[in-house]
Amino acid sequence: MTINLAWSGGVVMTTGDTVVRFDPQTKKNLNSLNFFSHSHQDHIGGLNLRSENYMTFGTKDILLFRENNGSERFNPLNYGDKTRVGELEIIAHNAGHILGSAQFEVRSPNMTVVYTGDINYRNMLTTKAADVIPCDVLILETTYGFPNYIFPSFGETCVDIVNWTLGRLTAGDLPIFQVYSTGKAQEIVKIFNDLTRIPVLVHPTVAKVNQAYEKNGVKLIYTRSNSEEGKELLKSKQCVFVGPIHYNSFPPQSYSLATATGWVLKYRSSKFSGAFPLSGHADFRQLVDYVKQVKPKQVFTIHGNQEYFAKYLSKKLGTRARPITSVEQKPLQEYL
Repeated sequence: MTINLAWSGGVVMTTGDTVVRFDPQTKKNLNSLNFFSHSHQDHIGGLNLRSENYMTFGTKDILLFRENNGSERFNPLNYGDKTRVGELEIIAHNAGHILGSAQFEVRSPNMTVVYTGDINYRNMLTTKAADVIPCDVLILETTYGFPNYIFPSFGETCVDIVNWTLGRLTAGDLPIFQVYSTGKAQEIVKIFNDLTRIPVLVHPTVAKVNQAYEKNGVKLIYTRSNSEEGKELLKSKQCVFVGPIHYNSFPPQSYSLATATGWVLKYRSSKFSGAFPLSGHADFRQLVDYVKQVKPKQVFTIHGNQEYFAKYLSKKLGTRARPITSVEQKPLQEYL
């Protein structure tokens, strides 16, 4: 059995007449079966409601609550579920990135391929570390695949977030977090729920995604900013406000802005008095550790620092690696 691999606005695998795409970025994929690793916009750009689309229940629920999109053309999966596609068997596994994020293990009679999507290799409050899936070929997202991106411990970052917030409240400011409304916002809410008694006020966009998390067993305590209770809480300034990254309707009273992303290790805006390297991605060290655990014969890197990380794996670990964007359509066996 021959599996052909290519990069064409997403990862494409073909075998015989079967075409499978992972996180396609274009909607011109009517004749393929499409597997989506998670609900962030840069990974669902190719979501076409006229195609057959596979994703986890968590991803489907986020799309349902966030975008009122509950199409019958979604085929929801639990972790561990197996989907038969021609001679291929595709299994969803936890990727640790956000609610519902999945790695896809592709089994054939002669090899196993794993596509990670965005991956996080440490436990957080709303997600568990990504599963380790031994395979022959690993297609690895390398967003932070450069040595400059080494995150502090999760616990240390949580303490820093709480201490900054307490300092702002003491100073009479309203602490406002501008973060991604899907994934990061829920982690911030959970940090304050679990580590403090500070009331959490959230933007309606964040509240929609919170509903998906709650449906999937993640308890979050918060107040919507557009509710009467929320409006009174906002006036009191005795709370922390969590809004989307592009939120700019700031209240008339004094406030302090913060953000939380791994990119603050390299990029820092002067508008934020608080900037915390809290990320749902694996940092450089985690990516290396993950590859060591998986023990693939061949790695294809994708996104971010894909060229550097491929060279690092080849030189330091002796693992065959190359960016997937350099791959032309040809049998995977030729890479092993």
